[in-house]
Amino acid sequence: MAKRGKKYLEIAKKVDRDRFYTPEEAVKLVKEMSYTSFDGTVEAHLRMGLDPRRSEQQIRGVVRLPYGLGKAVRVLVFAAGEDAQIAREAGADFIISDDEGIQKIMNGWTDFDVAIAVPDMMRQVGRLGRVLGRRVLMPTPKTGTVVQPEDLPRVIDDGRLDMVHVLFPDPWWKEQHRVKRLFSPPFVDLLAAKLQPGGLLHFKSDVQEYGELVAYLVAQHGAFSAHDPSLAARIGEFAATHREHWCIRHNRPVYTYYFARR
Repeated sequence: MAKRGKKYLEIAKKVDRDRFYTPEEAVKLVKEMSYTSFDGTVEAHLRMGLDPRRSEQQIRGVVRLPYGLGKAVRVLVFAAGEDAQIAREAGADFIISDDEGIQKIMNGWTDFDVAIAVPDMMRQVGRLGRVLGRRVLMPTPKTGTVVQPEDLPRVIDDGRLDMVHVLFPDPWWKEQHRVKRLFSPPFVDLLAAKLQPGGLLHFKSDVQEYGELVAYLVAQHGAFSAHDPSLAARIGEFAATHREHWCIRHNRPVYTYYFARR
């Protein structure tokens, strides 16, 4: 076990580990416990009971923070020609369109916070996986950072994305994973709070009854429109999940639903 200093041990006494704190109480306590001369970082750690070694049990998400990141977000776009001009007009901080820029990043330059790419540039961007992957900056369809040129202005907007992508474990494996426990009205409330107006919610399931129930729960929420298949064009393609590959191998259908934040 790591050895702790006197200051840490002293402030740790202020935390009651048997008590549940409200968000307001927790923020106040964090400020009271800070003993550094600079603004420290606050991290949230969740114990979710998932096995990260199994792809179908991983949870990934991209959300817009209500008050930003507290700093200016530097957005880099991989685009060339007319696409680069669209990115420039949309406010991109950096634009990489040739091998010289690619080589600059391969040499270690990563002075940006968000990287976005158009599909035509992904062949060159793929060479940067070793550099950008370690810093979680690699553009991928799954996180909505590989987009068509016409979508660049929307995605570049402050470098924050209006899309949530979440992977849940299969709700039909065990009794405790039933629909009412996993995708419940409070979770729809959370999505509504995180998504800005115009944001998109994309849901897939290989269990039609589950898909219909989720579609009902979302559509009944006043913050979302009803299922609209035409929204698929705005969301674009995502890499298939482990579960989808399983469905393809077993010739099993996957039901897809699309919703927009009002």
